[in-house]
Amino acid sequence: SIWFAPVIPGTVMIGSFALYLMPILNAVIFAKASDKIFSDTIYSSASQLMYVPLHANVRGRAKVFVDGIIKPLSKSGSAILLILSAHFFPVAVNDISIAVVGLLIVCIVAIFLVKREYVKSLFSTLKSNQIDFKDINFNVSDSSAIQILVQGLESQDDRRVLYCLDALKNIEG
Repeated sequence: SIWFAPVIPGTVMIGSFALYLMPILNAVIFAKASDKIFSDTIYSSASQLMYVPLHANVRGRAKVFVDGIIKPLSKSGSAILLILSAHFFPVAVNDISIAVVGLLIVCIVAIFLVKREYVKSLFSTLKSNQIDFKDINFNVSDSSAIQILVQGLESQDDRRVLYCLDALKNIEG
């Protein structure tokens, strides 16, 4: 669910702030472990849900673009930036951790700002029968999405009823 999205930046932020307060190995271990643990579990599921409102052929291209270009470039770019800044502008670890905390606060705020638009887009897509549920298995924790599908079962349009039945069949949880 979208509510789990702030978990990764939040735990990395706590680890970075702990590094600022006590620059020891334990703080680094906490920050990296929480990043790895949550990125392989919660983030993986939540990121797949972000593509659901997109049309099937756009969804595939978007996943390839984000996973194949955006993620590697952002990771390598940030690593290069850290290496260069450490070489040309010797900065204390405490200062780097404060910068990371600031950036992660921006990320968490952005998540909550984008959530409203995502939910509107998802409901719009559900109402217009544009999601192909054959490719998607997801856990719906938002009762309003299920309510829209259940209301669709009462429609006079046979295609919409079949669509809603197909959607409800593929929802776990």
